[in-house]
Amino acid sequence: MVRFRITLIALPLLVAGCQPSGSTSMQTSAPPSNERVLAAMAPGAPDESKGAASPIDDYRRGRVIAAMRGLRYESGLVEIDAAEAGKIVATQDPDEAAAENARGRQLLDEGMSVEAVAAHTRAVLLAPNVAAYYDALGTALVTKGRIAEALASYRTALKLDPRLIETRYRAGNMLEMLGRSDEAIAVWEDVVAQMPAHADAHRKLAIAHYFQGRYDAAWVETHLVEALGQSVPPQFRKLLEGQMAEPQ
Repeated sequence: MVRFRITLIALPLLVAGCQPSGSTSMQTSAPPSNERVLAAMAPGAPDESKGAASPIDDYRRGRVIAAMRGLRYESGLVEIDAAEAGKIVATQDPDEAAAENARGRQLLDEGMSVEAVAAHTRAVLLAPNVAAYYDALGTALVTKGRIAEALASYRTALKLDPRLIETRYRAGNMLEMLGRSDEAIAVWEDVVAQMPAHADAHRKLAIAHYFQGRYDAAWVETHLVEALGQSVPPQFRKLLEGQMAEPQ
């Protein structure tokens, strides 16, 4: 077995750089995901380092925090902030919630992610027992780098409906982005146990096992991805071959 040492360049993923003063406080600073590390190791990869936050950055963060008003995330699940919620919606309304959820999806499709976060927040406030609305909220939060809050949203959706396989997969992605690799692996393994043909989860497992030095397990997952007619990143396959010859 041939082994070599790889020095990784730190690529901090800046997530929610300021601590909000109200109900949405959940400051996160996530390490790079495995895919971003792989991308950084590719020839000609750009330098993604960033300088200090500018007044424009602070303004943008403030807009996101305002869009998140009415919900709390500190417990790891999404909870209603009663004091703030009453300022945003008068009462629960399932029809209006469905309209807000649809509007949020449309806004996200149009690239208006802050407005989408606000719309999905309203959908949850209007119908707090609908799992799909938390899932949609999580997806909107990801676009603004609110990874911990997105994880809380996905977990709340799963608490309401454990059958949501794609939501479970996305929760694993959030755990990975937060540097909680062991938890992410456990979630993805649960996904493939329930849906063996989930190529994306197998791909994530292959890369995660590689970075934890389990090259045999990485090959197993790589072959499962390829058996499903898909592929792992080409630079990943080369790195894996450098660490362990491909089993025949």
